[in-house]
Amino acid sequence: MGTAAYLDTMAHDLLDAAADALSASRTGTAPPSRVYVSHGRPAVDICEDGDGTGQLSVYLEPARGLTIVAAPDRPAVPRQILVEPVALFVVEWWRCHIAFANDGSIPTADELDDAASLLLTDLWCVHTQLLDEQRDGTLVSVNCSRVEVLGAQALGPQGGAAGWNIQVRVGLSDLGPAAAS
Repeated sequence: MGTAAYLDTMAHDLLDAAADALSASRTGTAPPSRVYVSHGRPAVDICEDGDGTGQLSVYLEPARGLTIVAAPDRPAVPRQILVEPVALFVVEWWRCHIAFANDGSIPTADELDDAASLLLTDLWCVHTQLLDEQRDGTLVSVNCSRVEVLGAQALGPQGGAAGWNIQVRVGLSDLGPAAAS
């Protein structure tokens, strides 16, 4: 498996986990109708077509290395600095959110509360699913040095949509793509 397929496999593993978490049986609402891996931050254009069920995507932040002063599996050596290459994936989902009406009237407090409740339910389901699979070692199906689910960030509301994203850091200092070459 080459590096490109390696990253694609991880992105689809994360997408599958988040899609499972946003299923109607878990959230009580329809899952996002647009579910895909994106090459970068996706455009949010889900509410204009009247679907309103949302959008879920996974994309990769720019590649970077994580500097580690003393790796946990190596004895500390004075002035030793290790750099581990990492992939920083973003699991991002959006739902249509209550917005100003065409006549300019603002949403009621109850409408805003209902929209927020849906987004908080989504967050709980996705975050716990990712954390459970991280704990079980099943979040990505390829050999990685470390998989770490990071915190969530609220997105929006903007343009009639609001959502969340969760970053997942994956250590790439393993033999995954190199072993198959």
